[in-house]
Amino acid sequence: MKKIILIALIYYLLPFTLPGQRYISGRITDAEDGVPIPYVTVFIANTTLGTTTDADGYYKLMVPSEGFFQLSVSHVGYQSFFKEIEPDNKSVTLDIAMHIREFDEVVVSKKVRFRQKDIKLFFNTLLGQNPSKRSIQILNPEKVYFYH
Repeated sequence: MKKIILIALIYYLLPFTLPGQRYISGRITDAEDGVPIPYVTVFIANTTLGTTTDADGYYKLMVPSEGFFQLSVSHVGYQSFFKEIEPDNKSVTLDIAMHIREFDEVVVSKKVRFRQKDIKLFFNTLLGQNPSKRSIQILNPEKVYFYH
């Protein structure tokens, strides 16, 4: 008997919870050749609501039905896409063609560990001599590095 009451209660409450659900769905492709882009991040800005596209570029995201919000779409190597979504009770299909982001220059350099000769060069360059350890101390010697 309890099971029947529970099932009846679920069927009674289900219609009241469904109208509040709204989805944004679509497909994300490359703007140049139309190839789907997998694993693109799709989320609502300033919230924890988000998803990623599948291997074929499709996504589906449940969104609030009330209030304005901003949909944000991003992926490494592509320009981010933003779209203001107005409050409505209808689900939206939004297909997006992302444009490649071109970088001017990338500089790769190795990180050098702390070297005592850089500290000495630092003091000689700025003070003209090495100070005593009692008067001046460097609190972050790992940050001192002179590029030759």
